[in-house]
Amino acid sequence: MKLTKENLTREMNDLSQTVPEVAKKFGLNKNNIYNKLREWGIPLRGRRRNQTYFAHDKAFSKWSHQMAYCLGFIAADGHVWKDRPYLTIGIHKEDTQLLEYIRDYISPESQVRENKTKTQVQLCIKSQQIWDDLNRFGINHNKTFNLKIDFKIPQKYLGDFIRGYFDGDGSIWKSRKNPDYYTGSIVSASKQFLLDLQQLIGFGNVRETHNGKYFSLDFSQSNLLKLKNLIYSDPTKVVLNRKYDKFTQINHIDRTWSKEEDDLLLEHLNTKIKEITHLFPNRSDKTIQARKNLLRKKYGKDKKHYTSW
Repeated sequence: MKLTKENLTREMNDLSQTVPEVAKKFGLNKNNIYNKLREWGIPLRGRRRNQTYFAHDKAFSKWSHQMAYCLGFIAADGHVWKDRPYLTIGIHKEDTQLLEYIRDYISPESQVRENKTKTQVQLCIKSQQIWDDLNRFGINHNKTFNLKIDFKIPQKYLGDFIRGYFDGDGSIWKSRKNPDYYTGSIVSASKQFLLDLQQLIGFGNVRETHNGKYFSLDFSQSNLLKLKNLIYSDPTKVVLNRKYDKFTQINHIDRTWSKEEDDLLLEHLNTKIKEITHLFPNRSDKTIQARKNLLRKKYGKDKKHYTSW
């Protein structure tokens, strides 16, 4: 279709279409259309005077990779109003691209705005059906302490849902003692949500934190690698690059003890851990102690049985 003022006006008067959908008809991107709307003085907002926001009302009515990701992120960082059909999402300005991704899926014509301090960006969407659908998933104004996974997530979309939640409330740290070792966690004020998540993925450890005000699903390095394989099975779906980059820094390290390490540890079986830590630079104190206990249980003090093995 040729882009003319007449054709564009007619398409914009079709209330069922969004700007990206109109742009697609002309073989252009939405920014081209916005420029022409301004140039030709064609009203954008006036055609829907009774609506404040312009959402895809069925965004959460059917599972998809995008839907699962956005649902997970909103479960972590979204705010669903109590008595009005509004959804707001606010994040740090450095992650604006993530919010734009969610905006483009749920409500392409809405604006991502800065807050007064210009450190945060926010998206606000009005839709009764989206509000109803989110409540159906237990994502409501009171989700902070009552969130749980009492609905079925299709297996093919589980990784997307968890990746969305992790991008909101997940973290990875490098060990202070061993720079080659990483740990991570997902936090929530709802213990039940983390227990449900733990059951779904089959690994991780849930514990209290912040004096019981919050809970954490903790991951060892080996479990982080499992999590990476689950939520980044398709790297083309990466949304928050800074967290994906941390996952890529984790190398698969063979944690199996070599015979040389065991020989060395057996020689210091009765030496205090802090005095031999330097001999095992790639092992944590906890790991060394566990290996000590295993060797002591298996061979006792009789080193000859070990050295002949």
